[in-house]
Amino acid sequence: MDYWGSGTMVVVTSASPAAPTLFPLIPSEDTSNSETVNIGCLAKDYLPQTITFVWNDRTNTSIGAANSMTFPPIFNPTGTYTTSTQASVPATDWNNMHPFYCNAEHSSGNKVKKVVRSTILIPIEPQMIVRAPPLKAFSSQYLNSTISCTAVHPCKQKTTLQWLREEVVVDSDFTTTKPIPDGNNNECRTISELVVLKSEWMADKRFSCHVQSESFNNTLEINKQSFCDCPDHTDDVRVETIRPSYAEMFQSSKAQLTCKVYGIPYSADISLLDITWTQGPEKKPLVTKMQPGIDNENDMQYVTATAEVCVTDWNSGEIFYCKADFPGVFPKPIERELRKHIGGTPSAPSVYLLPPPPEQVALKEKVTLTCFVKGFYPDDIFVQWMQNGQLLKPEEYYTSDPILESKMPEKYFIYSKLDISQNNWSNGDIWTCAVGHEALPVNVTQKTIDKNTGEIATPSVFRSQTRTCQKDSVFFHSFIVIIIKDLTFPSFFVKDILEGVMCSLALCFGHPVPFELN
Repeated sequence: MDYWGSGTMVVVTSASPAAPTLFPLIPSEDTSNSETVNIGCLAKDYLPQTITFVWNDRTNTSIGAANSMTFPPIFNPTGTYTTSTQASVPATDWNNMHPFYCNAEHSSGNKVKKVVRSTILIPIEPQMIVRAPPLKAFSSQYLNSTISCTAVHPCKQKTTLQWLREEVVVDSDFTTTKPIPDGNNNECRTISELVVLKSEWMADKRFSCHVQSESFNNTLEINKQSFCDCPDHTDDVRVETIRPSYAEMFQSSKAQLTCKVYGIPYSADISLLDITWTQGPEKKPLVTKMQPGIDNENDMQYVTATAEVCVTDWNSGEIFYCKADFPGVFPKPIERELRKHIGGTPSAPSVYLLPPPPEQVALKEKVTLTCFVKGFYPDDIFVQWMQNGQLLKPEEYYTSDPILESKMPEKYFIYSKLDISQNNWSNGDIWTCAVGHEALPVNVTQKTIDKNTGEIATPSVFRSQTRTCQKDSVFFHSFIVIIIKDLTFPSFFVKDILEGVMCSLALCFGHPVPFELN
């Protein structure tokens, strides 16, 4: 023993030389908040003892000796050796699943082992979530919505979802996705949606989602009562009537009556609502058209129902009735009256068409024309604008609501403003403000203005008689019209005026007087 010197250990083994078997070593703790990660490589059952390790990244570049170390070998009872090596690598590369390679150089054979972050870290606990439909979803024309059931489960486990209605298996009206990887370990989601009718949901039918896999078996039940035991606010539902628009009556020769039921919660079944219009003391039924429910901003709904009647009936002060029957919401049907207000002395409006102020014109941008209408009663009126005799769309100008001007006598005023381009004003386009009111001769007047001539005189129109034509054939009372200057009313204005004249002549001569408007 003196030949090897003092302290030398000699190992005698009968094992044969062997190349190492390599195993990857990965960290078990969370590495998301670290800058570097320590990974390792275990070499087992090799002989002889001498072994060298080199670590490379995915580009086959060495990470350097400074970033790695090798631990002393251990002699196994079997006569072989075991050792390990450790490398410090960037956490970003490790968390992004970039591989690293442990190269073992040995006299009995070289070996390489890939070390990469495992995708299976934490066992998944299966879970499920059932979501009820929002009541607002039932406001569509189909009156249905969906209940969803989501199962979170291991991707490798076969998972089934099944729907039940009142404990009876549902075999249609649902869709179920394939397992969707959730990007978190080996977790997947399977989602199923069942179509439910509003009538079923409001009747508190019970729906169940059953989820089953190798390690999970559970059923969740849901219905309207379990989802929300909230008040339905049916006491806030109101009924109102809306009088016909004077502009629509003038143009269509019909008076549209509107009944509005509003403040309807989404929990109420609108299909049970019935609205009817009737006329006069005898409650003569009118053709009533109900519109689908419309959303309000306050998460409520409203429904309107309309009926059309002759303008002469409306102007006569006839009473019309709207009745709303809403089982489950109204204890009994609600009835509202609607009639034209008869009272006070009609007063024709004075119309003033104001050019744009010089200060605005000097800016050479848009200019504003203002039509000021005052001193009229009743307050039902309309204003329309024309450019070179062509009607403009209502969205191109702004008109205020009637504003009380005086109480004794009761009179109102209104204003309308039209913004136009500097070019249209400078080019000499003709701008007209037409005003309709029942106290006006032929029920309409106008003022016209342009840049060059200023305000043009209004055509003179005089009322003649108060006798009426047959119902529905002519909108207004008959008139004899004297047109002093060039008239620039649009064609439908002129048509109403001429129909009035022809009607008057027919009453005078006892037979119809034909006319044609080209």
